Parts: sequence; structure tokens; C-alpha cells
Amino acid sequence: KKIGATLTLKFTVNPDILADVSRKWRTGKKKKILIGFALENHEPLAHARKKIIAKCLDAIVLNTPASLNSRFIHATILRPGEKPERLGKITKSALAETLIRGVESSVL
Repeated sequence: KKIGATLTLKFTVNPDILADVSRKWRTGKKKKILIGFALENHEPLAHARKKIIAKCLDAIVLNTPASLNSRFIHATILRPGEKPERLGKITKSALAETLIRGVESSVL
């Protein structure tokens, strides 16, 4: 143990897998629905809106760090050009069912 020693962390930028998938899928003939997730705590709506456009998503589920390690999520679904749909506090299982129903009806 050294007193006064400084530790340095180096971070590596990871590829944006969702944006890559979106670019590849948008060129296909079949309609595909892409949904992303945004975990935000600072200006959440603004950041989620930027992500939905930058990644060419059909919808994005906005949540906060409070949902980590919890059965519950305070979810808001955003779609391009529409008002946010605030689902409030629901279980993650209920959110999954909501998303599946939306995909099945292609209305999300």
C-alpha cells in the first residue's frame, strides 16, 4: 500500500452496436422495428430524443439509474414525432409485455 499514489484509468470507446444494426437493417426489404433503451439522469428527455434520431430507432425506452438492480422501472416510451408515453412505475416484466404487444401490432 503506497500512500499518496495516484491511480489512472484508461477507457476504451466501444462501438455503438445498435446504431450499426440500425444502419444495416434500414437497407433491407423487410420492415424491422428497432427499440433502444436510454438510461439517463441528466436532461433525460433531451438525451433520449437525440439517441432515437441518431440511431434511427422506432422507439426508445427511457429510464433512470433507479431501475438498476430493481424489479421495477419508471419507464417512458418515446417515438419520433410523438409525445412521450409515460408508463410510470411498472415491473420490468410488464414493460416487456407492453413492448411485445406494441411490436406485434406494429404501432408501438
